[in-house]
Amino acid sequence: MTLRAQVRVRCQRCLKPMAIELAPQSAFEWVSTEAELDASDGDDQWDSVLAPDLFDLLPLLEDELLLAVPYAALHPSCNPAGASEAGEKFSPFTALAGLKVSK
Repeated sequence: MTLRAQVRVRCQRCLKPMAIELAPQSAFEWVSTEAELDASDGDDQWDSVLAPDLFDLLPLLEDELLLAVPYAALHPSCNPAGASEAGEKFSPFTALAGLKVSK
C-alpha cells in the first residue's frame, strides 16, 4: 500500500506554517482467523491484519498517515523566532527591561 498526502503543519523552529508531503508505504497480509494471525507473527516482511468478512479500511489508512507525520517538522533552513546573532546570548527578559518605569 502506498499513500500520498500533503498536510500543513507548523515548523518547530520558526513556528511558521509549512506543507509537507507524506508518502508512507506498507505491506499488509489479510488473515481471517486468530490462528493465521499467530502463525504469521514471525514474518517481518508483512504486517498481518485480522480482517473479518467486512473490514473498514479507512481507520487503517488514517493510522498510516498519522504515523508518517514527523514528530517535529522543520524547514530545511530557517532561523528560530527571536534568534540572536552568533556569539550573542539572547535573554527573553531584555524586552521586559524596556517596559520598566524608572522613578
